[in-house]
Amino acid sequence: MKGKRLLSLILSVAMLLMCMPLSAYAANGESVIDKVTYKGTSIAPKDRNIVLSVPASFTGSIDMSSELSISYIKLNYKYFAEMYPEGATIKYGETKILRTQYEVTENGKTSSYTSDYKVSLQKNEFISPSFEGRLSLRLSMDGSALQLSKAQFEKLYKQNDGKAMGGITIEGAKASVVTFSVNNGSPIDTSVGGKVQAANLDRLYLQPKGVGTASFKVSAYDTDGKTVDGYISLDVEVIKSTKLADINIELSQLETYGLRRANLATIFQEAAKKDIDSVKITELPTLGRLVHNYSSDGSYGNTASRDTYMSIADFNMLSYIPNRDSITRNVADSVKFTAKDKDGNEFTGSINISVIYQRMGLEDMSATIKKGEPVKLINIADIQKQYEANGSGTFGYVYFTLPDSSNAQLRYNYRSATQLGDAVKETDAFYITGTNRKYLNSLYFVPDSDYSGSVYLYYEAYNSNQQYPLFGRIRVNVATYELTDLSYSVYQDEYLNFEEIGSDINSKFKSADGTSGGFNYVRFTLPSASYGTLWYGYKSSLNTGSRVGSSDNYYRSGSGRLLSDVSFVPTSSYSGSFVLKYNAYDNSNNAYSGEIEINVKETKYDVETLVLNIKAGRNLEMPVTAINNAVRDASGGASFNYLYFSDLPLSRSGALYYGRTAADKGTAVEEDSNDVYNRTGSEKLLSDVVFAANSAFAGDTELEYRAFVSKTDYYDGKIIIRVAEGNGTLPDISYETPNNLILGFWGADFSDALKTLTNDSLDYVIFELPPAEAGELVFEYTSDSKYGYKVKAGDKFDRLGSGDLISDLDFVPKLGYIGSFDLNYTAYDSVGEQYDGVVKIKILRASDFEDVSKVAYYYDSVNWAVDKGITEGTSRTRFSPDKDCTRAHVITFLWRAKGCPEPKSVVSPFPDIKDSDYFYKAAIWAFENDIYPGTKEGNFAADKVCTRRDFVYLLWMAEGQPSPGTQKNVFEDVKDDDAACKAILWAYKTGVTDGTSATRFSPDSSTNRAQVVTFLYRAYK
Repeated sequence: MKGKRLLSLILSVAMLLMCMPLSAYAANGESVIDKVTYKGTSIAPKDRNIVLSVPASFTGSIDMSSELSISYIKLNYKYFAEMYPEGATIKYGETKILRTQYEVTENGKTSSYTSDYKVSLQKNEFISPSFEGRLSLRLSMDGSALQLSKAQFEKLYKQNDGKAMGGITIEGAKASVVTFSVNNGSPIDTSVGGKVQAANLDRLYLQPKGVGTASFKVSAYDTDGKTVDGYISLDVEVIKSTKLADINIELSQLETYGLRRANLATIFQEAAKKDIDSVKITELPTLGRLVHNYSSDGSYGNTASRDTYMSIADFNMLSYIPNRDSITRNVADSVKFTAKDKDGNEFTGSINISVIYQRMGLEDMSATIKKGEPVKLINIADIQKQYEANGSGTFGYVYFTLPDSSNAQLRYNYRSATQLGDAVKETDAFYITGTNRKYLNSLYFVPDSDYSGSVYLYYEAYNSNQQYPLFGRIRVNVATYELTDLSYSVYQDEYLNFEEIGSDINSKFKSADGTSGGFNYVRFTLPSASYGTLWYGYKSSLNTGSRVGSSDNYYRSGSGRLLSDVSFVPTSSYSGSFVLKYNAYDNSNNAYSGEIEINVKETKYDVETLVLNIKAGRNLEMPVTAINNAVRDASGGASFNYLYFSDLPLSRSGALYYGRTAADKGTAVEEDSNDVYNRTGSEKLLSDVVFAANSAFAGDTELEYRAFVSKTDYYDGKIIIRVAEGNGTLPDISYETPNNLILGFWGADFSDALKTLTNDSLDYVIFELPPAEAGELVFEYTSDSKYGYKVKAGDKFDRLGSGDLISDLDFVPKLGYIGSFDLNYTAYDSVGEQYDGVVKIKILRASDFEDVSKVAYYYDSVNWAVDKGITEGTSRTRFSPDKDCTRAHVITFLWRAKGCPEPKSVVSPFPDIKDSDYFYKAAIWAFENDIYPGTKEGNFAADKVCTRRDFVYLLWMAEGQPSPGTQKNVFEDVKDDDAACKAILWAYKTGVTDGTSATRFSPDSSTNRAQVVTFLYRAYK
């Protein structure tokens, strides 16, 4: 049966009906417009009159086709388009017609009509200009005059329906603080209301005269000299100096100083009374260097540069490193900088650095600890070994130079956050042994809960005679296990590759970890499917790669799966923001948690986006008809005349060319509104534009265009080009069918699969054979005894033509098979190139056997047994529930219900069975487990019908002969001394069977297929 061929015929008829012409439009003048929206205001038409409100100063015109938004009364009306028979442009004093075209469906009949509306303009009440707001300025006595601008005042001037600003009047007597002048010349007398014309506002200067504050009332007048409503307050503060207090620091040549400790933000706030915005270094040190993200002497970021503003956060990431090896005495160094607030006010400052020479006798030690985690840091054996190796005697004790308290503390006898122990002082000596002394093994390093980075812990070690001090240091790397957040954006129809994200995660990781090594691998908490999907190896929607798993590792570098090959693909309907959580792991498998905010932006184009497919290395002609159809759908029927490309494809994917042939490369298309291509005519035609795909590229690339239906009306669109790899992998084809039906193939499915990958047409396919246990591929199947032939490896099946067709090919499931498998095939296109594909076949359990009623007591038992593979139907449509079961049947069913355990022996103990019998293994297993020892003669008696007594006894033996307990014998036809009595009472107690009546079990009655699967279902479900 080929039901799909009938469906194809129905669809063809439907398409013909859809192409029937619409009836002509007729005027009937019904009111179909619900409201018209203009500049955010909705107007309900009255008697088909639409009155639009415009400002009193309105002198221009309104383009009704683009500036009006029209919504319609639903009911049985169907809207098609608006028309403007008198033109779409309307001016004040005019009345124009807006004509709507619509359909009305009544009694199943659709008619087309038009209705005219009169549109006119109404001017609003005049709104006069206004002037209001506040302007705050700051100057310093050691700075120059401040030049103002016309834009600063015009920003606070609202013209409304009146005249433009003609100038300002400044009132206020504070000449002791600041004076105003034009061109920085003679002062303006503000005590009597000094005027400044608009043309001079760009040359208006403020000259500081003394420390203090001053406020001025500033009024405005228009170009006619008329004072406008309102005024602004101009507030001026003059400070003494823009020179910040010097920052003085001291360190040894073996230390490193983080500029965060200089607390520049607080110094700036005290001097400027505002928060710091940014800083630039104006003079670098000469006896050391400034570096970013210092971790150790061999691991840090870039060296700081001059005259480039940075944020205060970046400034605080700078560290000063003395030139350790070249400093052999106490020296002085300095760093000069300029800082400014958000208003652009600049302040200068200096960091004066005193480097104290200190001789170190012990080697550096290092340790890495978790952020906020107190630890016993001191390795006594290392200090003792180093000290005594210097020949200075027996090690005795050490003193510690305390670390910056904002970074960490040293505590003695620390126990917990509520039992801190004693704070260590620099005069405290710590010993290895002895009485009434502080011991090194009770010394804790306690980092601040918010601190991460490197801390140098300096110490002096002495011998037991309080002699020969040697200096040493321990670099403590305090690692954060929380990474700062990242944020990225992507459009709905694009995907976000993680190559750049991986680099950003690594930067965050190194900053948190305090080392230069970077993370090892990343694991993701998968996003909700409503947001999108993470893919590994994604290239396009046809070549998605594999889904990212929550337990998968994605590495920064190496030969494993790389984070740079991970991509996020949004769900097509989703727009908004969500948080993607991840853990980054170091080489010791410590997890650092982080979050990535992903903002999915809604993609908006005037016309429907087109998706085209091409093979790598091929040329793709621009789809003129498809583009025009999309424009016609968007414009209400208008075709485009010409277009230009506003965004070209990725350069690595290929390029657009005009006039390209086999012998001529053609001219490269430009991303330019002057490089236009026509739909028809004799000039440059769009049909002569091709996209030439690079042979090495595979994936999605995009181009955007602007199509013009007239000189002023245009529509923006987008084309997604999917470039397939050389031979490519075809999208999967999926089929499913119940086990009792055959599965017919459909040639169009295979043709469509190839078309989604390349423009070439399908020629033929060759299938691999399906698993033998699943079924067979059969050509022209009619019944199990009537068919063309069984498919062999290498047989060809054509899409069209005189050969054997794909659409005459069927998969015939094997009786009893339930499951899924992949059927691999190779497709060949019209030029002989091949592509790999997969048909995913799923065989379902037959929903019903025609001889098993849904109300039968054994209905669930039959379905369970078939699903579990315990038995199958006796044909594709029948189960034969009343058919008697033999010993071979019941032993096989029982063995399968127990999971088909392998017998220990391969030699049968029964002389009447052979190894080719289907029940061979089941019989040996039953013998080995004392379930069925055989008949008195030692035979198996496979064909003997199994009684109800025998089967319950076999089931009871298989379960280990469980006791029925105190179960009373309720069956009058079962004697207490019957060998199967306990088995029958156990079956009754556990609900395996209730007997054939309340008092009878019928032990000698034969068992049928329905009873056996029911007993097993109740025992093992």
